[in-house]
Amino acid sequence: MAKGAGGPPRPRDAGWDHGGSRRRPAGPFAARAVALDLDGVVVDSEPTHERANVEYLAGLGVTLDPELAAAMLGRRVRDLTDAIAEQAGIPPEEAFAGREAVFWRLLERQPPRPMPGLRPALARLAGAGLQLAVASSGTRGYVAYVLDRLGVAGAFAAVVSGEEVADGKPDPGVYLLAAERLGADPAACVAVEDAPHGIAAARAAGMRVVAVPHARTETLDLSQADVVVADLEAAADWILGSPP
Repeated sequence: MAKGAGGPPRPRDAGWDHGGSRRRPAGPFAARAVALDLDGVVVDSEPTHERANVEYLAGLGVTLDPELAAAMLGRRVRDLTDAIAEQAGIPPEEAFAGREAVFWRLLERQPPRPMPGLRPALARLAGAGLQLAVASSGTRGYVAYVLDRLGVAGAFAAVVSGEEVADGKPDPGVYLLAAERLGADPAACVAVEDAPHGIAAARAAGMRVVAVPHARTETLDLSQADVVVADLEAAADWILGSPP
């Protein structure tokens, strides 16, 4: 994840302001709840996902199309494995189970790490009285495992996985269900995302969106977010402030 002056360089023409964020006009707003994506926002997991994809596909003698890989950022693993199954000519369930086996082996070898600034950001948001949720494309077991290993499960009043909705991001279902479980109006919620599909999902749910890109998403089009910031602590600053 980008970390202020020490993070990846920001494109000069991307609309970043001098405070390290990219903004769009917004009316008066006070957040009541925050829904965070998991991969790339709460946990530094994208490298492990990528290695799992490469290793599994190598075993099939298949190479993952870079365009497909980019298009799948923020989407459910099953969406990816369905595409792999079609490409490799194998049953979808076989592709999902095979890729998951590789992923869990890698995850056990290198336990999940929090994204920079996670704990202080969560503490500040909770301390301000905001309800917190996770709105993830991941499976139930994976989401629960990550939150437990990071020691932050207790910070979230609601957790939604990609298995609990009919359609994954960019469909808004995961964010709508998160708001429902929090008992919050989506219009009073802010989503924290790292990729275009997640931003689109939160927008479609009627939420404000803070984008926190990292090395794998900083060059993607994040312009549908209300603001793009350098890290999670900057995201908390924006959420707890009064958006212009």
